[in-house]
Amino acid sequence: MSHYIVVVTLVLKSGSADGDTYDVWDYYVPVDASGPKDAVRQAVSHSKEFDQWSAMAYQEPPVIRGVRAVHSGLPSISGAEREYPSCHLRMLVGTIDRKNVDLLKSFEEILMPFSFIYIDREEVNKHQAD
Repeated sequence: MSHYIVVVTLVLKSGSADGDTYDVWDYYVPVDASGPKDAVRQAVSHSKEFDQWSAMAYQEPPVIRGVRAVHSGLPSISGAEREYPSCHLRMLVGTIDRKNVDLLKSFEEILMPFSFIYIDREEVNKHQAD
């Protein structure tokens, strides 16, 4: 058995006034698995078990549940940690429109804005001197 973190992505209708926006959430699921395929299978199953989209104020289930990445070679995961949803980290990635939802459903790549809310200037200045 190997340790994996599988990034399961959920796309949920945002409930905005225009009705055409969707929130994209990454759901980091730790699993012990016999290989990447088994890790994906287990992570999708776990993501359904601990599905809390309604507790997150969404009115409808995900329109897409997909796997974005599988990371291996991670530290050991205790059995107790795997059993509780608190170790399944959820992160809002951004908001997309219906066109991008359709692209994702077709396994196409989309572009999303990416920015920082803080930059460590000390680190930046150190590397500018190189």
